Amino acid sequence: MNTYYTLHSLRIKNYRSFCDEQEISFKMPVTAFYGANASGKSNIFKALSNAWHFIQNSTQPNTQATPFLPSTHTIPYEPFLLRENNMDEPTVFEMTFGNQNSTYRYTFSTTASEIAEEAMFDLSTSRERTIFVRSKGQNSTAIKNGFGKKIFETTRANSLLITRAQEYANEYAGAVFDFLSNLHLITINSNPPLRPMTINILQLNPSIKNQVLDLLRKTDFPIRDFMFAMDDIPQEIIDGMPLADSFKIQLRGQKNTFTQTVHAIRNEFGDVTGSIAFNMDAQESMGTNVFFDIIVFIIDTLNNGKILYLDEFNSNLHIDICELIIKLFKANKTGAKLIINTHDVGLMKSSGGQGVLDDKDIVYVEKDMFEQSIITPHGKKRTARKDDNIEKKYRFGVYGGKPIVRED
Repeated sequence: MNTYYTLHSLRIKNYRSFCDEQEISFKMPVTAFYGANASGKSNIFKALSNAWHFIQNSTQPNTQATPFLPSTHTIPYEPFLLRENNMDEPTVFEMTFGNQNSTYRYTFSTTASEIAEEAMFDLSTSRERTIFVRSKGQNSTAIKNGFGKKIFETTRANSLLITRAQEYANEYAGAVFDFLSNLHLITINSNPPLRPMTINILQLNPSIKNQVLDLLRKTDFPIRDFMFAMDDIPQEIIDGMPLADSFKIQLRGQKNTFTQTVHAIRNEFGDVTGSIAFNMDAQESMGTNVFFDIIVFIIDTLNNGKILYLDEFNSNLHIDICELIIKLFKANKTGAKLIINTHDVGLMKSSGGQGVLDDKDIVYVEKDMFEQSIITPHGKKRTARKDDNIEKKYRFGVYGGKPIVRED
Protein backbone atom coordinates (compact mmCIF):
# COMPACT_ATOMS: atom_id res chain seq x y z
CA MET A 1 0.00 0.00 0.00
CA ASN A 2 1.34 3.40 -0.98
CA THR A 3 1.52 5.71 2.05
CA TYR A 4 3.37 8.39 0.10
CA TYR A 5 1.35 11.36 -1.08
CA THR A 6 0.99 11.63 -4.84
CA LEU A 7 -0.19 14.46 -7.07
CA HIS A 8 -3.77 14.20 -8.38
CA SER A 9 -4.23 17.58 -10.06
CA LEU A 10 -2.81 21.08 -10.47
CA ARG A 11 -4.77 24.27 -11.10
CA ILE A 12 -3.15 27.49 -12.37
CA LYS A 13 -4.63 30.92 -13.05
CA ASN A 14 -3.03 34.22 -14.08
CA TYR A 15 0.51 32.90 -14.05
CA ARG A 16 3.01 33.65 -16.83
CA SER A 17 1.41 32.37 -20.07
CA PHE A 18 -1.69 31.07 -18.25
CA CYS A 19 -4.46 33.64 -18.07
CA ASP A 20 -7.76 31.82 -17.63
CA GLU A 21 -7.90 28.95 -15.16
CA GLN A 22 -6.30 25.73 -16.37
CA GLU A 23 -6.55 22.43 -14.48
CA ILE A 24 -4.37 19.40 -15.17
CA SER A 25 -5.18 15.89 -13.97
CA PHE A 26 -2.42 13.38 -13.25
CA LYS A 27 -4.35 10.10 -13.17
CA MET A 28 -1.96 8.01 -15.24
CA PRO A 29 1.51 6.70 -14.28
CA VAL A 30 2.93 8.86 -17.11
CA THR A 31 1.82 12.32 -18.25
CA ALA A 32 3.58 13.74 -21.30
CA PHE A 33 3.14 17.40 -22.26
CA TYR A 34 3.57 18.19 -25.96
CA GLY A 35 3.52 21.61 -27.57
CA ALA A 36 5.40 24.05 -29.73
CA ASN A 37 8.29 26.09 -28.36
CA ALA A 38 6.92 28.90 -26.15
CA SER A 39 3.55 27.14 -25.85
CA GLY A 40 3.74 27.10 -22.05
CA LYS A 41 4.99 23.58 -21.20
CA SER A 42 7.84 24.81 -19.03
CA ASN A 43 5.49 27.25 -17.32
CA ILE A 44 3.60 24.27 -15.86
CA PHE A 45 6.91 23.06 -14.44
CA LYS A 46 7.74 26.56 -13.18
CA ALA A 47 4.33 26.95 -11.55
CA LEU A 48 4.75 23.76 -9.56
CA SER A 49 8.41 24.52 -8.80
CA ASN A 50 7.83 28.13 -7.66
CA ALA A 51 4.84 27.12 -5.54
CA TRP A 52 6.97 24.31 -4.02
CA HIS A 53 9.79 26.70 -3.08
CA PHE A 54 7.44 29.35 -1.72
CA ILE A 55 5.50 26.91 0.48
CA GLN A 56 8.78 25.60 1.88
CA ASN A 57 10.28 29.04 2.56
CA SER A 58 7.57 31.70 2.82
CA THR A 59 8.20 32.47 6.50
CA GLN A 60 11.90 33.16 5.97
CA PRO A 61 12.80 36.70 7.05
CA ASN A 62 14.12 37.65 3.60
CA THR A 63 10.89 36.85 1.74
CA GLN A 64 10.51 39.58 -0.87
CA ALA A 65 7.57 41.09 -2.69
CA THR A 66 9.37 41.29 -6.03
CA PRO A 67 7.21 40.46 -9.04
CA PHE A 68 8.69 38.89 -12.18
CA LEU A 69 11.97 37.94 -10.44
CA PRO A 70 11.14 34.65 -8.69
CA SER A 71 13.62 33.09 -6.31
CA THR A 72 13.49 30.74 -3.34
CA HIS A 73 12.01 33.38 -1.02
CA THR A 74 10.10 35.53 -3.50
CA ILE A 75 6.32 35.60 -3.77
CA PRO A 76 5.62 33.71 -7.01
CA TYR A 77 3.58 36.46 -8.59
CA GLU A 78 4.05 36.60 -12.36
CA PRO A 79 0.69 37.52 -13.88
CA PHE A 80 -0.34 37.13 -17.51
CA LEU A 81 0.68 40.46 -19.07
CA LEU A 82 -1.23 40.38 -22.34
CA ARG A 83 -4.69 41.14 -20.95
CA GLU A 84 -5.72 44.59 -19.79
CA ASN A 85 -5.91 45.03 -16.00
CA ASN A 86 -4.57 41.54 -15.29
CA MET A 87 -1.84 42.97 -13.07
CA ASP A 88 -4.61 43.85 -10.62
CA GLU A 89 -5.62 40.18 -10.36
CA PRO A 90 -3.94 37.54 -8.13
CA THR A 91 -2.04 34.50 -9.31
CA VAL A 92 -3.67 31.23 -8.20
CA PHE A 93 -2.04 27.87 -7.43
CA GLU A 94 -3.99 24.82 -6.31
CA MET A 95 -2.79 21.25 -5.73
CA THR A 96 -4.85 18.16 -4.97
CA PHE A 97 -2.83 15.31 -3.51
CA GLY A 98 -3.37 12.17 -1.50
CA ASN A 99 -2.49 8.59 -0.59
CA GLN A 100 -4.47 5.46 0.27
CA ASN A 101 -5.74 7.06 3.46
CA SER A 102 -6.32 10.76 2.81
CA THR A 103 -6.88 13.26 0.01
CA TYR A 104 -6.41 17.03 0.34
CA ARG A 105 -6.85 20.18 -1.73
CA TYR A 106 -4.54 23.06 -0.89
CA THR A 107 -4.77 26.43 -2.62
CA PHE A 108 -3.32 29.91 -2.34
CA SER A 109 -3.51 33.07 -4.40
CA THR A 110 -1.15 36.00 -4.21
CA THR A 111 -0.57 39.52 -5.41
CA ALA A 112 2.84 41.14 -5.75
CA SER A 113 2.93 42.09 -2.07
CA GLU A 114 0.73 39.71 -0.06
CA ILE A 115 -1.31 36.53 0.10
CA ALA A 116 -4.85 37.21 -1.14
CA GLU A 117 -6.40 33.88 -0.12
CA GLU A 118 -5.29 30.53 1.25
CA ALA A 119 -7.28 27.41 2.13
CA MET A 120 -7.08 23.67 2.66
CA PHE A 121 -9.82 21.05 2.38
CA ASP A 122 -10.09 17.37 3.26
CA LEU A 123 -11.52 15.34 0.36
CA SER A 124 -11.15 11.94 2.01
CA THR A 125 -14.90 11.42 2.32
CA SER A 126 -17.82 12.12 0.01
CA ARG A 127 -18.41 15.43 1.77
CA GLU A 128 -15.61 18.00 1.49
CA ARG A 129 -14.43 19.23 4.90
CA THR A 130 -12.84 22.64 5.41
CA ILE A 131 -9.57 22.52 7.34
CA PHE A 132 -8.94 26.27 7.27
CA VAL A 133 -9.73 29.33 5.17
CA ARG A 134 -7.69 32.51 5.18
CA SER A 135 -8.64 35.54 3.12
CA LYS A 136 -7.51 39.15 3.17
CA GLY A 137 -9.21 40.94 6.05
CA GLN A 138 -11.44 37.97 6.87
CA ASN A 139 -9.27 35.42 8.65
CA SER A 140 -11.31 32.63 10.23
CA THR A 141 -9.56 30.42 12.77
CA ALA A 142 -10.01 26.65 12.79
CA ILE A 143 -8.93 25.76 16.31
CA LYS A 144 -10.02 22.11 16.17
CA ASN A 145 -7.68 21.57 13.22
CA GLY A 146 -4.76 23.31 14.92
CA PHE A 147 -5.10 26.65 13.12
CA GLY A 148 -5.76 28.87 16.09
CA LYS A 149 -5.59 32.62 16.58
CA LYS A 150 -1.87 32.60 17.40
CA ILE A 151 -0.88 31.08 14.06
CA PHE A 152 -3.02 33.57 12.15
CA GLU A 153 -1.70 36.55 14.08
CA THR A 154 1.96 35.55 13.74
CA THR A 155 1.80 34.90 9.97
CA ARG A 156 2.94 37.88 7.90
CA ALA A 157 0.76 39.15 5.07
CA ASN A 158 3.36 37.99 2.53
CA SER A 159 3.79 34.52 4.09
CA LEU A 160 1.72 31.37 3.94
CA LEU A 161 -0.24 30.12 6.91
CA ILE A 162 0.64 26.52 6.01
CA THR A 163 4.36 27.31 6.29
CA ARG A 164 3.85 28.89 9.69
CA ALA A 165 1.71 25.95 10.83
CA GLN A 166 4.52 23.56 9.90
CA GLU A 167 6.71 25.33 12.46
CA TYR A 168 4.06 24.38 15.06
CA ALA A 169 4.09 20.71 13.89
CA ASN A 170 0.50 20.96 12.63
CA GLU A 171 -0.64 17.60 11.19
CA TYR A 172 -2.27 19.10 8.08
CA ALA A 173 0.76 21.25 7.35
CA GLY A 174 2.76 18.07 7.81
CA ALA A 175 0.69 16.41 5.07
CA VAL A 176 1.45 19.28 2.66
CA PHE A 177 5.18 19.13 3.44
CA ASP A 178 5.23 15.32 3.19
CA PHE A 179 3.69 15.66 -0.26
CA LEU A 180 6.29 18.24 -1.30
CA SER A 181 9.11 15.97 -0.11
CA ASN A 182 7.81 13.26 -2.46
CA LEU A 183 7.96 15.53 -5.50
CA HIS A 184 11.19 15.58 -7.55
CA LEU A 185 11.28 18.59 -9.91
CA ILE A 186 14.22 18.40 -12.31
CA THR A 187 15.21 20.39 -15.36
CA ILE A 188 17.65 18.30 -17.40
CA ASN A 189 20.89 20.22 -18.04
CA SER A 190 19.90 22.52 -15.19
CA ASN A 191 22.05 25.21 -13.67
CA PRO A 192 23.08 24.69 -10.91
CA PRO A 193 23.80 21.06 -11.87
CA LEU A 194 22.13 18.05 -10.29
CA ARG A 195 25.34 16.24 -9.37
CA PRO A 196 25.60 17.46 -5.73
CA MET A 197 22.03 16.23 -5.06
CA THR A 198 22.75 12.95 -6.86
CA ILE A 199 25.86 12.37 -4.75
CA ASN A 200 24.00 13.26 -1.56
CA ILE A 201 21.18 10.78 -2.24
CA LEU A 202 23.63 8.00 -3.09
CA GLN A 203 25.64 8.64 0.06
CA LEU A 204 22.48 8.59 2.19
CA ASN A 205 21.08 5.50 0.41
CA PRO A 206 24.04 3.26 -0.54
CA SER A 207 21.66 0.39 -1.38
CA ILE A 208 20.60 2.32 -4.51
CA LYS A 209 24.08 1.91 -6.02
CA ASN A 210 23.48 -1.64 -7.30
CA GLN A 211 20.22 -0.55 -8.89
CA VAL A 212 22.02 2.33 -10.62
CA LEU A 213 24.69 -0.02 -11.98
CA ASP A 214 22.04 -2.50 -13.13
CA LEU A 215 20.16 0.21 -15.03
CA LEU A 216 23.41 1.45 -16.60
CA ARG A 217 24.15 -2.09 -17.83
CA LYS A 218 20.63 -2.49 -19.21
CA THR A 219 21.04 0.70 -21.22
CA ASP A 220 24.40 -0.35 -22.69
CA PHE A 221 26.64 2.07 -20.79
CA PRO A 222 30.12 0.48 -20.37
CA ILE A 223 30.43 1.64 -16.76
CA ARG A 224 31.43 -1.21 -14.44
CA ASP A 225 31.40 0.78 -11.23
CA PHE A 226 31.49 4.32 -9.91
CA MET A 227 32.91 6.00 -6.83
CA PHE A 228 33.26 9.40 -5.27
CA ALA A 229 36.57 11.16 -4.76
CA MET A 230 37.58 14.48 -3.23
CA ASP A 231 40.11 17.11 -4.16
CA ASP A 232 40.80 20.75 -3.41
CA ILE A 233 38.71 23.37 -5.19
CA PRO A 234 41.10 24.90 -7.76
CA GLN A 235 42.27 28.38 -6.83
CA GLU A 236 41.39 29.78 -10.26
CA ILE A 237 37.76 28.72 -9.77
CA ILE A 238 37.64 30.35 -6.34
CA ASP A 239 39.17 33.56 -7.76
CA GLY A 240 36.52 33.66 -10.48
CA MET A 241 33.58 33.35 -8.08
CA PRO A 242 31.49 36.51 -7.54
CA LEU A 243 32.14 36.46 -3.80
CA ALA A 244 33.72 38.75 -1.26
CA ASP A 245 37.39 38.13 -0.51
CA SER A 246 36.51 36.98 3.02
CA PHE A 247 34.36 34.16 1.59
CA LYS A 248 37.04 33.22 -0.93
CA ILE A 249 39.55 32.84 1.90
CA GLN A 250 37.15 30.44 3.66
CA LEU A 251 36.88 28.32 0.51
CA ARG A 252 40.63 27.74 0.30
CA GLY A 253 41.39 24.20 1.38
CA GLN A 254 37.74 23.16 1.06
CA LYS A 255 37.18 19.84 -0.66
CA ASN A 256 35.21 19.29 -3.85
CA THR A 257 33.47 15.91 -4.30
CA PHE A 258 33.48 14.51 -7.83
CA THR A 259 32.38 11.28 -9.47
CA GLN A 260 34.66 8.68 -11.01
CA THR A 261 33.46 5.94 -13.37
CA VAL A 262 35.30 2.63 -13.70
CA HIS A 263 35.97 1.10 -17.14
CA ALA A 264 37.66 -2.14 -18.15
CA ILE A 265 41.10 -2.24 -19.76
CA ARG A 266 41.37 -5.07 -22.31
CA ASN A 267 44.15 -6.70 -24.30
CA GLU A 268 44.12 -7.14 -28.05
CA PHE A 269 41.98 -10.29 -27.69
CA GLY A 270 39.29 -8.51 -25.68
CA ASP A 271 40.23 -10.05 -22.34
CA VAL A 272 39.87 -7.78 -19.30
CA THR A 273 43.31 -7.13 -17.86
CA GLY A 274 42.57 -4.27 -15.48
CA SER A 275 40.47 -1.19 -14.91
CA ILE A 276 40.78 2.57 -15.09
CA ALA A 277 38.86 5.40 -13.42
CA PHE A 278 37.56 8.35 -15.44
CA ASN A 279 36.57 11.77 -14.14
CA MET A 280 32.91 11.71 -15.06
CA ASP A 281 32.53 15.45 -15.68
CA ALA A 282 35.62 15.67 -17.89
CA GLN A 283 35.81 12.28 -19.60
CA GLU A 284 32.24 11.04 -20.04
CA SER A 285 29.74 12.28 -22.62
CA MET A 286 27.01 14.81 -21.86
CA GLY A 287 24.38 12.09 -22.32
CA THR A 288 26.15 9.82 -19.83
CA ASN A 289 26.29 12.62 -17.26
CA VAL A 290 22.62 13.48 -17.77
CA PHE A 291 21.45 9.88 -17.48
CA PHE A 292 23.61 9.18 -14.43
CA ASP A 293 22.24 12.23 -12.66
CA ILE A 294 18.59 11.36 -13.17
CA ILE A 295 18.94 7.58 -12.52
CA VAL A 296 19.00 8.14 -8.78
CA PHE A 297 15.79 10.16 -8.88
CA ILE A 298 14.14 7.59 -11.17
CA ILE A 299 14.98 4.74 -8.80
CA ASP A 300 13.95 6.65 -5.67
CA THR A 301 10.64 7.59 -7.31
CA LEU A 302 9.92 4.03 -8.48
CA ASN A 303 10.93 2.44 -5.18
CA ASN A 304 8.78 4.72 -3.06
CA GLY A 305 5.78 5.69 -5.16
CA LYS A 306 6.81 9.34 -5.53
CA ILE A 307 6.43 11.84 -8.39
CA LEU A 308 9.20 12.78 -10.84
CA TYR A 309 8.73 15.79 -13.14
CA LEU A 310 11.41 16.09 -15.85
CA ASP A 311 11.51 19.27 -17.91
CA GLU A 312 13.29 19.00 -21.29
CA PHE A 313 12.96 15.22 -21.01
CA ASN A 314 14.57 14.25 -24.30
CA SER A 315 17.59 16.55 -23.88
CA ASN A 316 20.79 14.52 -24.54
CA LEU A 317 18.96 11.20 -24.06
CA HIS A 318 18.53 8.63 -26.83
CA ILE A 319 14.91 7.78 -27.63
CA ASP A 320 15.43 4.13 -26.59
CA ILE A 321 16.51 5.27 -23.12
CA CYS A 322 13.52 7.63 -22.94
CA GLU A 323 11.25 4.72 -23.87
CA LEU A 324 12.79 2.51 -21.19
CA ILE A 325 12.21 5.16 -18.51
CA ILE A 326 8.56 5.47 -19.54
CA LYS A 327 8.10 1.67 -19.56
CA LEU A 328 9.55 1.43 -16.05
CA PHE A 329 6.91 3.84 -14.77
CA LYS A 330 4.08 2.19 -16.66
CA ALA A 331 5.01 -1.20 -15.19
CA ASN A 332 5.61 -0.08 -11.61
CA LYS A 333 3.30 -1.19 -8.79
CA THR A 334 4.12 1.49 -6.21
CA GLY A 335 1.96 4.29 -7.64
CA ALA A 336 4.98 6.25 -8.86
CA LYS A 337 4.29 8.94 -11.46
CA LEU A 338 6.40 10.43 -14.23
CA ILE A 339 5.59 13.84 -15.72
CA ILE A 340 7.59 15.03 -18.74
CA ASN A 341 7.82 18.00 -21.09
CA THR A 342 8.99 16.78 -24.47
CA HIS A 343 9.07 17.36 -28.23
CA ASP A 344 9.98 13.76 -29.10
CA VAL A 345 7.16 12.56 -31.37
CA GLY A 346 8.88 9.19 -31.69
CA LEU A 347 7.58 8.35 -28.21
CA MET A 348 3.97 8.60 -29.43
CA LYS A 349 2.03 5.50 -30.40
CA SER A 350 2.17 4.81 -34.12
CA SER A 351 1.40 1.97 -36.52
CA GLY A 352 3.40 -1.23 -36.25
CA GLY A 353 3.45 -1.16 -32.45
CA GLN A 354 5.94 1.68 -32.26
CA GLY A 355 5.87 4.30 -29.52
CA VAL A 356 5.14 3.95 -25.80
CA LEU A 357 2.81 6.90 -25.16
CA ASP A 358 -0.86 6.27 -25.86
CA ASP A 359 -3.92 8.54 -25.84
CA LYS A 360 -4.28 8.51 -22.04
CA ASP A 361 -0.69 9.67 -21.48
CA ILE A 362 -0.56 12.70 -23.81
CA VAL A 363 -1.56 16.29 -23.02
CA TYR A 364 -1.23 19.19 -25.45
CA VAL A 365 -0.22 22.73 -24.51
CA GLU A 366 -0.84 25.45 -27.10
CA LYS A 367 -1.44 29.18 -27.40
CA ASP A 368 -4.83 30.50 -28.51
CA MET A 369 -5.45 33.69 -30.49
CA PHE A 370 -5.01 35.76 -27.30
CA GLU A 371 -1.56 34.19 -26.67
CA GLN A 372 -2.65 32.43 -23.51
CA SER A 373 -1.69 28.80 -22.89
CA ILE A 374 -4.47 26.22 -23.10
CA ILE A 375 -4.07 22.67 -21.76
CA THR A 376 -6.01 19.84 -23.45
CA PRO A 377 -5.70 16.08 -22.81
CA HIS A 378 -5.48 14.05 -26.03
CA GLY A 379 -8.82 12.37 -25.31
CA LYS A 380 -10.60 15.73 -25.19
CA LYS A 381 -9.49 16.66 -28.71
CA ARG A 382 -12.48 16.43 -31.07
CA THR A 383 -10.17 15.16 -33.80
CA ALA A 384 -8.91 12.23 -31.69
CA ARG A 385 -10.16 8.77 -32.65
CA LYS A 386 -9.68 5.37 -31.06
CA ASP A 387 -6.71 3.45 -32.46
CA ASP A 388 -5.27 6.58 -34.13
CA ASN A 389 -1.71 6.55 -35.39
CA ILE A 390 -1.02 9.35 -32.92
CA GLU A 391 2.48 10.19 -34.10
CA LYS A 392 1.45 10.53 -37.76
CA LYS A 393 -1.64 12.63 -37.05
CA TYR A 394 0.25 14.85 -34.61
CA ARG A 395 2.93 15.49 -37.22
CA PHE A 396 0.21 16.50 -39.69
CA GLY A 397 -1.25 18.93 -37.13
CA VAL A 398 -4.54 17.05 -36.61
CA TYR A 399 -4.49 17.58 -32.83
CA GLY A 400 -2.78 20.98 -32.74
CA GLY A 401 -0.09 21.60 -30.16
CA LYS A 402 2.68 22.00 -32.75
CA PRO A 403 4.29 24.93 -34.54
CA ILE A 404 2.98 26.02 -37.93
CA VAL A 405 6.09 26.23 -40.10
CA ARG A 406 5.63 28.08 -43.42
CA GLU A 407 8.35 26.85 -45.72
CA ASP A 408 7.89 29.71 -48.22
